[in-house]
Amino acid sequence: MRLALFAPVNHPDRPQGRDALRLARALDRISDLTTYVRVDPARPGPLPAHLRVESQQAFECAALRGEFDHVLYFLANDAYLCEYVGRRLEAARGNQPGGVVLLRDATLQHYFQTVTLYLGDARNYLEGMAQSHDDLGERAGPVVTAGGGRDVMFRELDMLRFFLEGAAAVLVSTPELERRVAGLSGQLVPLVGRVPRGVAVASSSRELRDRALAAAGLTPPRDARAYLVRVGSAPLEQRDALAVALRLAEDESPVCVVLQGMAPAEQVTHDRIGWSPEEPADEGEVPAWDAVIDLREPVAGQVLAEVLRWMSAQVPVVVGDFPAFGDLPPGMPLKVSIAPFDPVAASAAARHAPGTAAIESSRALVTREHSADAEAAAVLRFLGQRTLDLAERTAILGNVRERILAERRRATCMRIREGVFRGMPTDLPGGLGARWAEEVDAELKSWGIDCAPLADRVA
Repeated sequence: MRLALFAPVNHPDRPQGRDALRLARALDRISDLTTYVRVDPARPGPLPAHLRVESQQAFECAALRGEFDHVLYFLANDAYLCEYVGRRLEAARGNQPGGVVLLRDATLQHYFQTVTLYLGDARNYLEGMAQSHDDLGERAGPVVTAGGGRDVMFRELDMLRFFLEGAAAVLVSTPELERRVAGLSGQLVPLVGRVPRGVAVASSSRELRDRALAAAGLTPPRDARAYLVRVGSAPLEQRDALAVALRLAEDESPVCVVLQGMAPAEQVTHDRIGWSPEEPADEGEVPAWDAVIDLREPVAGQVLAEVLRWMSAQVPVVVGDFPAFGDLPPGMPLKVSIAPFDPVAASAAARHAPGTAAIESSRALVTREHSADAEAAAVLRFLGQRTLDLAERTAILGNVRERILAERRRATCMRIREGVFRGMPTDLPGGLGARWAEEVDAELKSWGIDCAPLADRVA
């Protein structure tokens, strides 16, 4: 199968770049793959070895020659890495073959802000919010541009529609992502497929744990148990993480607890609790914690990936009972109720880790079903099984999208026209105003935009 993949494989310095590179290498082993990257003069990086990588400018000619059976887009909530992927999707006009999005995150709100607001394009941001979320987006847009809004709001105002309406299909890794994509209303809802989330299988290290404790300012006795509590960005997640850390510190002795991630809103002064801003490694070894407690809502793709990595390293992990973890067997990871949340139950789950057999089974599960190779095989299986559906979808996409884009172009031109001619004097000598308006109307009609004659308004 001949595949084109738009992915930031030339950025191994960022998690999304490493994730894309693992998947690209796995796809390359089982298909005829060409990977396309954005050429970035500001940060020229070496291209990965043993992988056919070309600049995105070379794609158009290859696509016109019919060199690909399918085009894949790696889409994550990292605007610096994936900005060109989103713009390529936005520019698509139903070209053959149809695009298939490998969606990594349940929300692209931060991504969309970066490619609009941070570039000074507030109007595009406001229009995108209204297109994606109707009245709610129209009301929330000005709040965000004025500096308001929190991550909690963005988890619902996800901006998926803005980038996915140009796709023939979207491949997701969790039931929650599938629900969100399938819930997009309108004629341009893409096909949705489920594939496993591929991660780098890990092993655990006691030395890394000791170094992490020291970095957090903790010096436990040798026989002390050590826990890691992940801290999210939402206020409720921070509150729950702190409550669990305090509970663990009080329920067991000797013990040390490291809060890792966002700085807690409340200052922690407990001598058994430390804080570290570092993120867990997405490749290589991980610290051998007695348990990891991660109660964050997995709207970001990295949350699920981290949980799978802990499982592969045979580190017990406790999560909230979110739908994203519904495909994992009971007890792997341990799941506790979030609504209502009970820190005592979360602490007890961490302290009473599953047995050796369950831990070894979790590692086998991740190795077998959640490696990059397993994900790549599932991608090819979907493409092979849905070839006819994708062809039909691409044809529909081209027809419907062109009609929608034509209407948007018409609306845009009407706004420009109204702005130019608002207040035009109607008493210009020799009927000049009317003739000028007629020329503009004729030009608009040549673009396929037919509307009430402007000349009637300035005559």
